[in-house]
Amino acid sequence: VISYRALKLPGEDSPYIYVHVGVPLQALLEKARHAQYKSIAALSLYLLAAIALAVPIGNYCFVRRINKLREASRHLAAGDLNVRVFEVVKGGELGELASSFDEMADQLAERECALRRSERELQDLNKDLLDRIEQEMARRLKHERLLARHARLAAIGEMIGAIAHQWRQPLATLGATIQSVR
Repeated sequence: VISYRALKLPGEDSPYIYVHVGVPLQALLEKARHAQYKSIAALSLYLLAAIALAVPIGNYCFVRRINKLREASRHLAAGDLNVRVFEVVKGGELGELASSFDEMADQLAERECALRRSERELQDLNKDLLDRIEQEMARRLKHERLLARHARLAAIGEMIGAIAHQWRQPLATLGATIQSVR
């Protein structure tokens, strides 16, 4: 590599000295290659150290928190509505997700309570309805028995009236005969 330059003093137009420098290319490339290898070795060490630190930090900051969210979602899917994760997963976007998750669990718990209340009310209403049906059936059965008894008594009354009518005819004839005998 060769370099050439003319040097001028301030205020003068013509150069006062010419500099001509030459460096052998092979030596220059060898030094550059050696510096490059040193830089690659140092950067590789830094890269390995960064990876070695990134794995536990990422595990602590992200993977552990995501695993807590996944575990809580499994508990929630299994029916455990008391699971909460905000206290374990605080801060950042995952903390907001945990807060939303807890709100969802609260809403599901409220819906579950409302559903149970509604089921109890429905069971109470069904029981009340069954009691009313039984009372009405008993009242109707009693009324039907009373009507049947009245119908029997009416039939007996008609039968007694017919018997009385049948007895009255001979007795009336007998009574008329006795009156005429006197």
